[in-house]
Amino acid sequence: MNNTKHICKLVDDLYWDYDRLSTSGQETLDKLAKTLGLPTNEEVNKMSRDKLDNVLSEKCGWDEIVPGWND
Repeated sequence: MNNTKHICKLVDDLYWDYDRLSTSGQETLDKLAKTLGLPTNEEVNKMSRDKLDNVLSEKCGWDEIVPGWND
């Protein structure tokens, strides 16, 4: 896994715990996502699963998004 894919995966993992992060942590995570061209938490919440899969695949180069991320 190259660095960009790895960082995208880590950002995705952190969004699982978004509500547990401090306000500062949430802001930093959203800034990191924007830097990588990924949607922020607010944007993710407004997207359909298909749209999000397409964005993550395009931006992170993932061939297959891990199923169950939003079940």
